[in-house]
This record gives sequence, C-alpha cells and structure tokens, in this order.
Amino acid sequence: MLCALCSTGCLPSIGECDQEAALEVVYKEDGTPAFAGQAILETSCGAGGFCHASDDVPPQDRYGAPVDLGFDVTIASTSAAPNEEQSERLRVHTLRVLSMRSSILGQVQDGHMPPGGDTGERYRCQIFPSECGGDGIDLVYDRVADDGITFSRLPTLLDEDEASRDEAEEIMRNWLACRSPVVERTEERRDRLEDVIGFTVAACTRSCTDVSWQAIYDEILVPSCSTSACHDEVLPAGQLDFVTGGLDGAFERLVTDAQRAQGTSCRSGASGPMAPEPGEGAALIVPGEPDESLILLKVEASDSPEVCGSPMPQLGSPLNPQRLCALREWIACGACDMDDRSCDDCLEAARTTCRIDLSAENNCSETDPCVNRVTL
Repeated sequence: MLCALCSTGCLPSIGECDQEAALEVVYKEDGTPAFAGQAILETSCGAGGFCHASDDVPPQDRYGAPVDLGFDVTIASTSAAPNEEQSERLRVHTLRVLSMRSSILGQVQDGHMPPGGDTGERYRCQIFPSECGGDGIDLVYDRVADDGITFSRLPTLLDEDEASRDEAEEIMRNWLACRSPVVERTEERRDRLEDVIGFTVAACTRSCTDVSWQAIYDEILVPSCSTSACHDEVLPAGQLDFVTGGLDGAFERLVTDAQRAQGTSCRSGASGPMAPEPGEGAALIVPGEPDESLILLKVEASDSPEVCGSPMPQLGSPLNPQRLCALREWIACGACDMDDRSCDDCLEAARTTCRIDLSAENNCSETDPCVNRVTL
C-alpha cells in the first residue's frame, strides 16, 4: 500500500485531547507558522505538493493516493489580503481530516502511512533533499522554547529514529483528538472578516537584516518582491524588475537611473499622500529621503489609503519592524551600493538603531521572541 487510506479493519480510539499541547506553534525556517500536529500531517502526508495534497497534483506525484483524498492543511495565506481559494481549500481538507481522523491514525499506527520501501524513500527525499544529496530546502518545522528564541527540530513521521517517529505520532494523535486546529494565516485580513477555519498566528523572524545594499537586496527585495507574480524579469509589475542583472542591475535601475513608478495610481493625475509631480511617476527611491521613497512607503503601509496603489508585498508576509528599519535606514544614509564607502559611518550608527550585531549568529543584538502557544 502507498499513501492511500484503506477502510478495512478496526479503527483505533483517538484518545484524550490535551488542548494546550494541540495549540503548540512551530515554524518553518522562513517564519511560516503551523500547529505542531498540523505541521506533522503536512510534512508526512504531502507537504502540499504530493501524495495527499490538493486535487491538482499530478498522478505521478500522488504515490497512489486518490485525487479525492487530499489532506492539504498547509497555511492558506501569509498576507493580509484575503485568499478565498486557499482558505476554502484549507477548510475542505481540514474537515476531511476531522472526519477521517481515526482512519488516519490507524494507517500511521499500522505502518501504512507514510509509505515505506522505495516509494517511501523517494517521498522522503522530496521532504529532506539535504539528506539525499539534493539542493532543495528541507520541508521541516522547528519548535520554539518558552524563551521564544531557542529552536529545535520538530520530529516527523519520516524520521529514521524510532523514538522521534513515536513522538511525532503522539503529537499528531493528540492534534487529531483535539479536532485538528489549524493556523490559517499570518496577518489579520484587510477586509476585517473572521478567519474561515483556523487561527491567525504572526510569522516568526529569527534573524536581522543588515543595512547594507547586499543584505537589503538578498533578504528583502528578492524574497519579498521578485516572485514570478510580481517584479521578475518576465512580466514585471509596474515595469519594475528586481531580477535582471541581479544585485548590480537592480541597483542601477532603482538608484542610478532613479526609476519611477509606472502604475496609473502613482503617476500624474493621481491624488493622495504620494501623488507625483505632473507628468511623472512617484520616485521609487530618493537617496537620503526615505519618506519620499515609494518602495519604503509601499512596504510600510498597512492599507491602501495610506499610499498610492496597493501596499506591498501583495504575496507573502509583510516585512517585520526590523527589516522595515533596515530598509528605511539604508535609504536615509544615502542608498549606497557595496562599493560606495561614503555611507559607512551613517550605516554603522544605523545598525544600533535597527538592532543589528554582525558578530551574532543571527545578526541580531536583540531578537523579538516568537510565540510557542496559542491560547483560547
């Protein structure tokens, strides 16, 4: 048997519910949260991409799981903008897990799920590419201690160590017994509606971004802005391309060439806080003037009336206060590139302002704690 559940045999008792344990929050390396049992089911049964994932996953990636047997409980949204399609997917799959919880637990206890043999090894290598000579990122979650800053890896049903697998099974059993609570999003919805199926838990940031152009580009612009749906080289939104030419190309367009906004709401004739001068778009970056730099104002805005167009990023989690500080201070110090030393003194002072310590492993002189429990 592969991943698919069977309906034969006696189903196990799901057992008692420890509500506090079921609401333990764990995090991916990028800060995306989930409840521990939710994370174990996600990692062990498809990770949203194969096996018991959504219906649009190709048959060859399902490892035998039927199309209508998805358990995709991955988070629905990491932005404040509503994502009705993903919220509905999370609702349907969470209710399916709830209705089949005894069957799911039975398959795990009987050793049928996750799959074994060659199929299980191929699946495991998709979850843990680093252990199989691959280049991808391991799809794992970390637990956080009560101090909010100490992390350890969450066990999974795929671990080679039997004790770790047993611990993961108990975490998932308790989560199933507590009616499968899920983290639905990381930001409050902009339309102020209630969550559809789960909880809102803020993303967790474990490192600090330096105020150098290299760090601004690598840790803010690339992950938050240069996706295929936003500012890539293929169809860049607003003709703003962060990809072509990499670090140097982006700097040339943003700073050297002083590229301006192309969207109609941020051009001549628009009104509001960032209305441009007649005949031109709003300046994206004005060295030394963060409050006149549209890029900063876009990522600082929490709602559309605060800025022309839409707040950014539209996909993914908004920048946390430390990253906003780094971007603001880099612009305030003159928006220098890596070869320009004229900003060095200003940037050194800005590191104190933005809680940066380059000698620390996470680049932080002080780290905001992450929550490890949600309370009802």
